[in-house]
Amino acid sequence: MATTQTAPQTAPTAPTSLKSLPWPFPTDFLRNHTVDEILEDRMVSRANSAANYELAEINENATVAQAFDKLRADDVTALPCFREEGGKKEYTNLINILSLAAFTIFMTVWDELEDRDFRKAESEAERDQRRARMVKDHMSNYFTRPVKDVVGFHAESFKLHTLPRTASALDLVNIMKDGVHHVLIPPQGDQDADIVSQGDLVRWLTSERHDDLSLRQLWQIGVDTATTYALKFEGDGDPNQLKYPDGRWTGRQRRYALHMPDNLDAIIAFKSMMVHHLSSVAIVDSKDGTIKANLSATDLRAITPDNVLDVFRPVMEYMSTLPDRREEPVTISRHNTIKDAINKCLQYDVHRVWEVDDETKKPMGNFSLTDMICCLLPLDAQKEE
Repeated sequence: MATTQTAPQTAPTAPTSLKSLPWPFPTDFLRNHTVDEILEDRMVSRANSAANYELAEINENATVAQAFDKLRADDVTALPCFREEGGKKEYTNLINILSLAAFTIFMTVWDELEDRDFRKAESEAERDQRRARMVKDHMSNYFTRPVKDVVGFHAESFKLHTLPRTASALDLVNIMKDGVHHVLIPPQGDQDADIVSQGDLVRWLTSERHDDLSLRQLWQIGVDTATTYALKFEGDGDPNQLKYPDGRWTGRQRRYALHMPDNLDAIIAFKSMMVHHLSSVAIVDSKDGTIKANLSATDLRAITPDNVLDVFRPVMEYMSTLPDRREEPVTISRHNTIKDAINKCLQYDVHRVWEVDDETKKPMGNFSLTDMICCLLPLDAQKEE
């Protein structure tokens, strides 16, 4: 695993102190709007597309292979699971790509990554043959298991978060500030079930028709200040975020974000994501540390029993095999605003952008939609019961 590097001795300008936050929180605005408005806004934007949108969901008795197929076909990262009894559909949980990857790939290869001593004398050809046997013996079994067996393999599948259409946008924000990416909207009357994502919420909030002063002021906050504030919600456990204890620069050496060199196997980078509970890691040049790519959970979606050995390739080689793969990582500077970061997330359809050092081009952290959502609420906001 890549080690954390230290930055140059010259410290950057400290972010704004949290004791004098420069924005009012849009809690009244959020309280006065509903989840249904967010869904309607999304429906209007989709009306301009020729695609036929339906809720991507899966029966809990479907196979893991079918779940992977559904994720790829519908271009989504998570699926609500349901069971049917007496002709009635009941939603039970949510599975995402990392749930499926933990159940399939890592159930098979975790020991491969943990203990290599007895294989030191193994030739490359012998290694490849052993891996092929390992996949043949185990992988097909995992892919034929029912989706309900996957529940609990990732945090997002532990609890199915739901809200009625009549719930306020504030209720939605209070759930999503904790890193929840998807909230199920149960069927109501003649309206079918739906799902609202962090991207849906943020896209709606940035709509030009919202003439709210508190939102306009919020969008102009710098990402450094915003990230510092968001860490107060999330604690200091995110290795992809810079640490400013008490919201100010302390004189300690600045630490670069968790990253992986480009000469490591993709499976090692994916394991790092699982261990650190991340959905992406920065891939950097092994010689100079500059950022080269973003490896995310979405990059596991293409896995099938036939191509699973590809994860043992060098990470950049693995990424080159992926369809519709973005060649360059989406980046921002510490001088950018929240609105700059949001615009890039929406433009490139990503959940986060990497903050890079202006001079070294090394990754310093990232700014995600979760960070942005945290900035909508005061620190004393009540947690969801």
